[in-house]
Formats: sequence, structure tokens, C-alpha cells
Amino acid sequence: FNSSNSPIPSNWISSIEIDAFHNLWIGTSNGLVKYDGVNWTVYNTSNSGLPGNDISIIKIDNEDKKWIGTDGVAVFDDSTWTVYDTTNSGLSSNMVSSIEVDQSGWVWIGTVGNGVDRFNGIFWENFNSTNTIFPTDYIEDIVSDHNNNIWFSCSYVDPHWNVEGGLVKYDGSQWLLFNKNNSPLPGNWLKGIEVDQFNNKWIALFDGGVTVFNENGITL
Repeated sequence: FNSSNSPIPSNWISSIEIDAFHNLWIGTSNGLVKYDGVNWTVYNTSNSGLPGNDISIIKIDNEDKKWIGTDGVAVFDDSTWTVYDTTNSGLSSNMVSSIEVDQSGWVWIGTVGNGVDRFNGIFWENFNSTNTIFPTDYIEDIVSDHNNNIWFSCSYVDPHWNVEGGLVKYDGSQWLLFNKNNSPLPGNWLKGIEVDQFNNKWIALFDGGVTVFNENGITL
């Protein structure tokens, strides 16, 4: 499926999620797409509550609400849109890179340059390089593992191609940083993270392939 043979409004795809009813949700650079296997629906700023058309991330929570990163965060429950941004909430930046919903119901929102915000429906809290061990405030991805530990991939490349970054773990009280200097990680330029059924963390690097972390060590 692409923009020439379907209603997908752009071939720049950032995120794909499947909801409780097996609908496919696709984030593009020009809107949000829902596909139920037969029908296509395109949401954008002209026909929905989306605050922007460039979708960076989609996450679906346990209540089947869609959390969408674009010029802030839009939440869609299939009937009502709610938008959180820097003017009406505790969101620290409208440039959202990643979203995760943990087992306790906290929504973790990674930003481009302002670290991570978390939100439980009432309270907002920001974690960044000044109040945690984050090596940079540029967050690439966030996942929650089977033990409700939160994992963050961080990376920033300065104009001289110096890389700051690493893998951060938060267990609710303690922060741990893994990088190429204190672990077998082959590099600090991290991208995505995924957790499999065995609680292994699969970590994608921009320049180092894929690393698997199994809590007893990192194996390539």
C-alpha cells in the first residue's frame, strides 16, 4: 500500500499500531490513517482534532485510546479528541518523538530536546539530563518491559558528529545508564527498542546493527 494505490496520504511512514478490533493505524508525514481491512479513513487537521499532520508516533493503551505524537500529543478514543501541548498541560515540548503506556497507567512521552514527560491523567512530571542520569535530552524510543521497568534509548549527534547517548533503565526508583563504555553495547547512537515474550530487549543502533539485552548481559 502506498500513496499511488491507496488513500495513504504520504509514503513517509513513521509508526504502525493495531487496536483491539484489529484495525491498522498508520502514522504518516501528512496525516493519520485507519484501515479496517476494507475501508480507509484519513484523519488530518482539517477533519479531526489533530493539531498537526506530521505524525511521529502512535501508541494504543489498555482502553484502546490512541496516543498520537504530532505538534504535541493528541488522544483519540474513536469519538473524542483531546490535545495536550505546552500551552494547556505539563508537556515540556511539542516535538514528541516517542510514547509508551506502562502497566501502572502512566503515559511516558519522549521529546526532542526536553527529555521525558510522564502523565497519569492528572499529574505531569519531567525527567531530563539535569535531574536524572539521561546522557542527553533527545529521546528516540521508550518501552515498558514485563516487570514494568521503563527503558529509554537516547542519542544526540552534534555538528562535529560527536555522539552522546545510551540506554537508560528506570525501575520506579533507580536509574541505570548503559553505554559503550560500561557495557558491551557497540555504540551510543541508539534508535528503537522492543521487548519480546522472554523479556529480552532488542535494541537498534544507527551504526551498530541490533543488540539483544537479556538482563544477564548484552549479547550481539
